[in-house]
Amino acid sequence: MRRGTLVSDERTRAEVRLGGHWRQVRAAMLLTALLLLVQWPMRHVVRAGDPTCSTAARLSLLVDTGLICAYLLAAWRAHGFVALVQPAGSALRRRAFAGAALASVAACLDAVENVVLWRRFEGVPAAYGTCPSLSAGWLTGTWWVLWIGALLLAGTALVATRYGVGGHARPPRRDVGADSVDGRAAGGANPDGKAAADLTRHDRGRQIICCSGGGIRSAAFSLGALQALTDQGEYQRSSTVIGVSGGGYIAAAFHFLRRSLVDEGRTSASEPTPYAMGSPELARLRRHTHYLLPSLAVGARAIMSLLYGVVVNLVLIGILIRAIAWVLGWAIATTSVVRGLGGPNAWTDFAGLPRWYWVGALGPLTIVLALFLAEVLVDRFRVPPTWLRREGRALARLLLVPGIVSPLLLLGVPLVLVWANNLGSGAAGVQSGILDGLTDSVAGTASGVAGPRATTANAAVDSQFGFVTLAALGAAFIALARSAWKGIQTISAGVGPTLRRRILAWLRTRLVPWLGSALLVVGVLVVLLRWTAGYAASEEWRSRWWVAGLCAALLVATRIFTDATRTSLHPYYRERLSVAYLVGRGHSEREAERAYPTPLPYSRYAVSPDGGPQLVIVGSANAADTDFIPPDRGCVPFVFDPELTGVAGDVTLPAEGLEPTAEYEVRADYHRRDVTLPGAVAISGAAFAPLTGRNNAGTRPMRLLFAVVNARLGVWLPNPYWGTTSPAAALARRCGELAERRRGDGRTGPLTRLVSATAYAASIADKPGAHQLFREAFGRASMYDRRLYVTDGGHYDNLGLVEALRRRPARVIVIDASNDLEDSFAAVGSAIASARMDLGVDVNLDLRTLQRHGGQRIGRGWARGHATYPEGGTADILLVKAVLAGDLCWDLETYALEHPDFPRHTTGDQLYGEFDFEAYRALGQTLTRDLLHQVERERTPGAPFGNTSTGNAPAGNAPTGNSPAAGVPTPKGPTDDVSPLRSG
Repeated sequence: MRRGTLVSDERTRAEVRLGGHWRQVRAAMLLTALLLLVQWPMRHVVRAGDPTCSTAARLSLLVDTGLICAYLLAAWRAHGFVALVQPAGSALRRRAFAGAALASVAACLDAVENVVLWRRFEGVPAAYGTCPSLSAGWLTGTWWVLWIGALLLAGTALVATRYGVGGHARPPRRDVGADSVDGRAAGGANPDGKAAADLTRHDRGRQIICCSGGGIRSAAFSLGALQALTDQGEYQRSSTVIGVSGGGYIAAAFHFLRRSLVDEGRTSASEPTPYAMGSPELARLRRHTHYLLPSLAVGARAIMSLLYGVVVNLVLIGILIRAIAWVLGWAIATTSVVRGLGGPNAWTDFAGLPRWYWVGALGPLTIVLALFLAEVLVDRFRVPPTWLRREGRALARLLLVPGIVSPLLLLGVPLVLVWANNLGSGAAGVQSGILDGLTDSVAGTASGVAGPRATTANAAVDSQFGFVTLAALGAAFIALARSAWKGIQTISAGVGPTLRRRILAWLRTRLVPWLGSALLVVGVLVVLLRWTAGYAASEEWRSRWWVAGLCAALLVATRIFTDATRTSLHPYYRERLSVAYLVGRGHSEREAERAYPTPLPYSRYAVSPDGGPQLVIVGSANAADTDFIPPDRGCVPFVFDPELTGVAGDVTLPAEGLEPTAEYEVRADYHRRDVTLPGAVAISGAAFAPLTGRNNAGTRPMRLLFAVVNARLGVWLPNPYWGTTSPAAALARRCGELAERRRGDGRTGPLTRLVSATAYAASIADKPGAHQLFREAFGRASMYDRRLYVTDGGHYDNLGLVEALRRRPARVIVIDASNDLEDSFAAVGSAIASARMDLGVDVNLDLRTLQRHGGQRIGRGWARGHATYPEGGTADILLVKAVLAGDLCWDLETYALEHPDFPRHTTGDQLYGEFDFEAYRALGQTLTRDLLHQVERERTPGAPFGNTSTGNAPAGNAPTGNSPAAGVPTPKGPTDDVSPLRSG
């Protein structure tokens, strides 16, 4: 197939994997080219023979160390791309492997050469009378031969594989690590003719319960609803319970407790149903409604978890700023583009800049413009070739950011340094506020390292790391916040309540988010300018090689000892949810609790051993690829199912986005620590994250702020489309399978343990690095990446209704505690539109009877509708909405009078008291009982139904027991007649 004619709905899993691999290869090659561009002027200075070239030479060697990593990465990624397409034993595959192997040998020689040259440039080289050479004799010659050989071998294999003969791409080879997966692609048979996976198999023609998102508000409301459904036997006869965000909390709690009771054989009629009134688990849950911050000690742990991520984030950002400032300061000092820095009157001199400076400043942008003009000029005479349109545009996109940043750094920073130096030295104008801190910081650093001011040891340390600068910037943040708060109070005192609310809402949602991100950018610029001024003004600063060693050690430490998941708040959040909600039942509180370290693999604990409902948790995989996702959607559904886990989207997505859950658990973590029952619930509830799917438009101003201050609950999980094609993942899979075979044969000796340890180490190496922070901060998640950023299921569909309809049930019961605006029912509207767009399912659900329009209380809190499937058949939809409806019991009436926002407490409030929790639980139970009662009345001939309301049954008159009562009638579905669904 000619790749230029490929459309999104024709893409297969292998095509997505191939495109993702090519992007990785292209990025590694671009990084190599940029590092060569950075190193070129340093080597040029050394070749010029200046006796004071020691700094340039050693800086060149440091850049060369990064260059070694970059071309090694490019070589092995090129080999991986060729291996993905070419069959084993093919000439091109052998050639690519030979090229990568030669590159590895060349890298070893390059590293040895750097050590030799580093020692050569130790001390002052002026004794030589000229600058020593950067050649290490035979080492350098051998390295050049190997490097050129590697480039030719790997490059020709890559080009031949990418474009084939005549410009055609070869079809991608199947990933052997995913052979057992591709055969189960949802939606039809795969190219090998194997039967495809079918999410509808378990639920077709049956009943599904959906618990909506909404934090603890939804958990409490859904608890009451599930209690009512259990009392009437509807929970037991359902095939699946779908949980989203807060609804997932209680759905998982209900499921886990019921499963533990079945495992223990405690299923007699005398045994209370899960979370029945008066049960020990319900009493315990009431004591854990402050589950996020239950005590000072746990709160301290939360703060430490937050600060741990913040420190790691700042270390990574600081290392990046330090590297840029070092190279930029050296370039400014070498070219003397800034003169008089540290004195009262500095100035810029762009006239005498060398050619390499202009190439670095304008080269990337020139290439972008040249690629555009080339396509335009070719288009004048013929249709531009595919390679120019696709690869040229891709290269232009990659170079666009460097093309903008390079002139700002190389041309703009010198101008700002001169302005700040002169302003800070009192040469111009009056200063105030942050501007005063900026100019004093830059001028003080330059003067302290190069001017007449004395520099103490403490001042030198501060100049090197900018501690006082950061502290001053923090104080400026606090002062600005206090000033803004006083301004808000002044505005609030002078306007009416409606206008005041609008102004406050505008300030909170429009101004403050952008202000926070703007202050972070200002902070980064202040530190960058301060450090650049120091490096530009002082040769001693430029030769502090211990700083480079420290930065390298910190980079290695962050890669070894942490990852993007462990620096986020996900581990803390997951543990708190597990402790609060996932409990068993015993005769004492101690016996009811479960040890958190006990693993709960999702494939095992999300199924029901007695044929009862399975648990499905829905998240959102964030991406912005217009190949697959409509503009502004920003995500696709990510499903945790006991049998299959992964991406389950509309028809434009490749069908093979689901993997067997048991295999996916091992792929995510060798010890199955990530894809677990509490892990899935925490991921589905990851509302606070830099990327928020359909909510990106509202949270985009806070994306940078959230990333840096570690407001990150999302998790980077393996992309199901990629299989196990990464070297570390493939090694972990092979070693794990070998260890399992050896243990199955009874061989548990040292060799088996070594193989198992190798699999574990490879799994750890394959974890997402902490550098994924930058992808989150700048919204760079993609369906082509090896990992997907998975967050709150409500970022796609807060009800879980779309996922339920995907499974083709005959009935869906939706428990909706979404906090949408009164009378809007926005979550329902979004789900209806999504079902129509993504599944072709037409949902007819009229909620006008639930609209109050500012008048008196409505008569009922539920609605009924139906869905029509495109292949024929219908499903009954019953929706219970958290609204004040009918005649409620007196405790609810009292609570509603005391809390005007009930039942729409903000989701940001996750610390409920006992009366808060009980009010929502009782409301959910009352409204759901009324729904079941009214539908049962409809089954009785002559009973009234429709808009007639007889009020709601009081919350205290609950039927008890384990036997199912006559429940909701089953509508005529796709595969069955109108009849009650059998239990199990």
